[in-house]
Amino acid sequence: MDMSEQPGGRRHYRIYSQVTGSAFLHVEDVLDIGKLRLFAGRYQRGQGASITAYHYLDLDDARLLFTDLAAGGVPITDEKDEAYVEYKGSGEGIPTSRVLKIQVQPERVFIELSYGPGERMGQGAIRPVRGAERQSVSVALTWLEARRLALAVLAHLAAWEAATFHARIAAGLAQQLEEVTPATQPEPPASPPVTAARAEEPIAEPAEEPPAVKPAAAGAPTEEPTPVAEHAPEQPAQAPTERADATAYWQLANTEAARRAVEPAQIKEWALKAQQYKRWDLAIRRLKEAIASSQASG
Repeated sequence: MDMSEQPGGRRHYRIYSQVTGSAFLHVEDVLDIGKLRLFAGRYQRGQGASITAYHYLDLDDARLLFTDLAAGGVPITDEKDEAYVEYKGSGEGIPTSRVLKIQVQPERVFIELSYGPGERMGQGAIRPVRGAERQSVSVALTWLEARRLALAVLAHLAAWEAATFHARIAAGLAQQLEEVTPATQPEPPASPPVTAARAEEPIAEPAEEPPAVKPAAAGAPTEEPTPVAEHAPEQPAQAPTERADATAYWQLANTEAARRAVEPAQIKEWALKAQQYKRWDLAIRRLKEAIASSQASG
């Protein structure tokens, strides 16, 4: 597994590398934050890299760019240069402008990463300061090399999307439930309230029929039989079926007792596993056990 360590101490898996006699380009996986990272540099043999630059691609933009590149072109965003140009920025205090530019020619594809002083625009955008000195790295690829790179990246994205599909769906559903579920759920009343009018209504007693008495035989003393009350055997009360779905889980999780007993991260983790394996009953049971343990120790 090819890894590289770059700014911030992060280690990134290299999806693809293109190395020429004086420059290199790596496409790296940072899909845990929904991005790809392009990392390029110029070097001289035996002396190491003299300059490096990097650029983060959003996942939706990466799909479009590498799909078109694999087909033999790029989406044009700068009509003057007939190139794909993307502006990004980073840094605190004095911002840094980072620009990705991809130009195509009949026999070559040029991928250029540059950075330099930037200025903040509206909605968090950062553009290059006009006239300021910039550092840049340009890597030239043949069309065969460019299409090979693009297809390798698209295959990696397809594999990642398949491997993480269920986890991403579960996380999305959990987030939606958190957004729509109120912070607190009112406790349902144990029984409907009794109004004064209803309290004053007389309760009708069921009429009882007198027990049947057989006529006494001739010559025998008359004796009143002792009535025996006959009752049907009592049937055990049927317990109401308890709901075991996402709504029931989040209703329980949003109670005050649950919030005192379990950390929010643990509540979300149980929800993700319940969604993945379709076992909300287990998640509800774990939550109830945690609540009971907290109440017993408290």
